[in-house]
Amino acid sequence: MKSLYNIKLDEIASISSVIEKCNALFSLIRSLTQVIALTSLDISTSILRLEEDERLTDFIDRIQKPSDGLPYEILDYLVPKFRTDIDERFMDGWFEKKDNISLADELRNFIEFRNSSSGHGVLDLKKSEEWAPKLISLSSRILEVCERLIPSVDNKLKVIDEHKISIPLLYQEEPFVIISIKQRKGLWRLKGQTLNITDSEEFSFGLNNSRIFNIERINTNRGYDLVEINNESNDILFHNIPVRQTDSFHGRNKELNTLTEWYSDVDSRVCLIYGDGGYGKTTFILESLNQFLDGDFEIENNNPLYICYYSAKKTKWTEDGLVYFQSAQPMVDDCIREIVKTQTDLSKEWYGIDGRALVDKAKNILQKNKINRDDILLIIDNSETLANSPTEVKELSERVKYISKNIARVIITSRRREIIQAEPILIEGLNESESVELMKNLSARYNAESLNKAGENRLRKIVKKLMYKPLLIEAYVKYMKHSQSGIDEGLNKFYKFSNEELLEFLYEDAWLRMNELQRKVFLVIIHVDHEINNRVLDKIYQLVEINKEEFTQAYEETYFANITDFGSEFIFEIVSLAQMFFKKQFSSYTKYVQDDIKSKAQKAELYGKKLQEMEKSYKTDRVSEAFRSEYARFAKSHTDRGEIDKAIEMYELALVDDPINSYLYDRYAWLLINKTNNFEKALLLSEKAFELDQNNIDAMVNVALSYYKLKNIKKGDEFIELCVKKGRSESFVFLRKGIARYQIAKNSSDNKYAVSLYNEAIKFFNKIGYNTKSEAITGYEAKIRDDAVRYHNLSLKRLNDMKFKN
Repeated sequence: MKSLYNIKLDEIASISSVIEKCNALFSLIRSLTQVIALTSLDISTSILRLEEDERLTDFIDRIQKPSDGLPYEILDYLVPKFRTDIDERFMDGWFEKKDNISLADELRNFIEFRNSSSGHGVLDLKKSEEWAPKLISLSSRILEVCERLIPSVDNKLKVIDEHKISIPLLYQEEPFVIISIKQRKGLWRLKGQTLNITDSEEFSFGLNNSRIFNIERINTNRGYDLVEINNESNDILFHNIPVRQTDSFHGRNKELNTLTEWYSDVDSRVCLIYGDGGYGKTTFILESLNQFLDGDFEIENNNPLYICYYSAKKTKWTEDGLVYFQSAQPMVDDCIREIVKTQTDLSKEWYGIDGRALVDKAKNILQKNKINRDDILLIIDNSETLANSPTEVKELSERVKYISKNIARVIITSRRREIIQAEPILIEGLNESESVELMKNLSARYNAESLNKAGENRLRKIVKKLMYKPLLIEAYVKYMKHSQSGIDEGLNKFYKFSNEELLEFLYEDAWLRMNELQRKVFLVIIHVDHEINNRVLDKIYQLVEINKEEFTQAYEETYFANITDFGSEFIFEIVSLAQMFFKKQFSSYTKYVQDDIKSKAQKAELYGKKLQEMEKSYKTDRVSEAFRSEYARFAKSHTDRGEIDKAIEMYELALVDDPINSYLYDRYAWLLINKTNNFEKALLLSEKAFELDQNNIDAMVNVALSYYKLKNIKKGDEFIELCVKKGRSESFVFLRKGIARYQIAKNSSDNKYAVSLYNEAIKFFNKIGYNTKSEAITGYEAKIRDDAVRYHNLSLKRLNDMKFKN
C-alpha cells in the first residue's frame, strides 16, 4: 500500500491549482492516518491483547465517526506500548525530532491548521501556497516513519510474523477515506470514498471478521450505558434505549415537536403515544429518544439522569425459561424492577413484593440515592398488551398514575387511547408527500425496479391504497422487489388480504425465495427455549454453517421477526403468526432432518444458558455500584475520554460524597494503577476497598497489583494467592505472578536479577498449560491462556536479547 500512496502523492503534486492541491493532500493525509490508526488498533486487540483498556474502547467508539485529530491521539497513546512490547525503536521519528520537530508535533500542527482553515475557515490562496509544500513533506514523512503500520496490498504487516490486518483497507485496489463505521443488528459496515482525485466513488462493505469491530468483544449485558449528551451543557445520563429502527425516518415533525415540548414540561407526568398498528409508534419514540441522545434538541428544565426503556410483552425469558404473564400487574412490576436495576442488584426480596408496595420500596431506594421523580424517564412500549378487559385497563391506568406520581415520568405507547390523564400524541398515517418520499427511498434501497420507474402520480395512487401506513408501504416495496407481477396486479393482491392473510401471503412468498440454510436458521430458532440475542443467533449461524450476512439478507426482506436493537446487543423474536407458519413447514420435513434441527436448537439453547450464567457474575454490576454518585459518574466519563487529571479530581469528590463504597475505591485504584505512576496511593485505596468489603475480589487483585507496581513481589504474591479462595482460578494467579516478574525484570538495571525474574516468569506461564489443546477452554480462561503464550514469548525474546548483548 505504501507504493499506492506514493503514486497518489505524485499525482497530487502535479496539480496546477494550489488550492485544489491542498484539498487533495488533506484527503490523502486523512486516508493515510486512518489506515495507520486502524492497523494500530488491530494490533492492540490481537498482539498486545489490550481489549480491556478503557482508552482503547473510547478510541474504537470514536473512530466510527473519525475526526482528523483522532489518529494522532491513537498513535500518541499506542506508540509507547508498541515500543514496550514489540520494538524499542518502533516508529522511530514519532517522538524523535528531525529538523527540530517530531512527526507527532508536525501532525498536530497540521490538525490545528486543518481545523482553522478548510475545516472551520477559508482556505485562501496565500495559505495554500504556504502549506502545499509542507503537506507534501508531511505525507512523505508519515509514509517513512509509519511504514511498519502500513500493510501490503494483501493486508499483511511486517510487525510480528507478518500479522494480517482484519479490516480491508483497499476498495477496488484503491486507498480510501472512511466516512463512517456503523453497527446495526450485529453487522458492522464501513462507508467510505475512494482516494481518487478525478473520479471518487462512495461505497460501503461489511466488516464481518474484524477484530476491532466485533460484537463479541463488546459487553453485551443489557444494562445501562453512561453517555454524555451532545449538547451545550455536556450532560450525562444512564440509559438502555435501543437504537433507531430505521435509517429512513420521514415526517412526524408536528408530533416530534409536541413530544419535545412535553419533555420540558415537568408538571406533565405522563405522555400517551397512540395509534393503529403499522403506523410506527415504536419507530417514532425511538427516533425521538435517539435525537435527544444525539443532541438534536435539549430538555429545558430538567434533563433526566436515567432513561429506562421497557417493551411490554406477555412473555419474558428468565432462568426458568419462558414465563407467560396473565395480567397487567406482573408486567408493570417488571418495569419497576428495570428502574431499580439502575441503582442496585436485584436480590430475592425485590421479587417477593408487587403493586404499590414495590413502587414504594423503589421510591425509598431512589430517595436514599438522591434520585427524585423528575430524574427518571420510563418508557413502556406496546402497553396494549398489558390489559384486555375493562378491569385490566382500569388497573393499568391506576398503576401508571401511581408510578408517575412517585418515581418517574412516563411515556407509554399503545394501539388504544388509554383511559389515563396524559399528554396525547396521535400517530396516524403519513401525509401523501411523506408517504411518496418513503416509497421512493425504500424502492431505491431494495432496488424495486418497477417502482423506481413509476411516476409521481402513480406513486400517490399506490400510497393512498396502502392507507399511508409505513408498514404496508415497506411490505409492498419488498414484495415488488421479487414479484413478477406488475404494479397494479401486485397492489391488488395486497389490497384483498386482511392483515393476517397478507402476512401469511408474504411468508409463503419469502419462504419460496429462501435457500435451505436460511430456512434452517428459522426452524432452529423456533425450537430454542431461550431468549435469542445476537450471540445465540451467531451460535445458530455456526451450527447451521451459514454466513451471517446471508441470513440477515433473508430476514430483512420478510416480516418473520422483530428486533429490539440495543446497539451492542439485539433481541430477535419470531412473531406469533410466523411461529405457526414455521411449525407447519417443519412438519413437512423427514424425521432425520427434524431431529437434526432439534439437536442444533438444543446446542444453541445450552450455549445461551451458559452465557446467562456468565453474565450473572459479570463485572458490570460492580461497576454500576461504584458509579452511583454524580461525582463518580463524572469521574468515569473523564476516564473514558482520557482526561486523567479531571478524573482524579472527580474521584476525590466522589469519595467525600460516598465514603464507604468499596467499589468506588476499587475503581479509583484501578485508574491510578493503569493510568498513573502513583502506586502508593493506589495501594492505600485498594486496601481501603478490601477493608470495606472483604468479598470484593477485584479490590484484592488491585492490592496485589499495587504491590507488584511497587516492586514488592513477596507482598504481591501473598495477596494474589488469596484470590483463589475467593473464586479466581489458579491459572489467573500464575498469569499475574508471571506478568509481574516480566514487568519488573524489563525495567530492572540489574541484568542478573532480571534474568532470574524472566526465568521465574516463564515457569509460571508454563504452569498454565498453554501448550495443551483443549476445546473445553473458553471465555476468560482462553484469554488467560492466550496472554500466557504472549508473555512467555516476550520473556524468551528478552532473555535471548540479553544473552546476545552479553
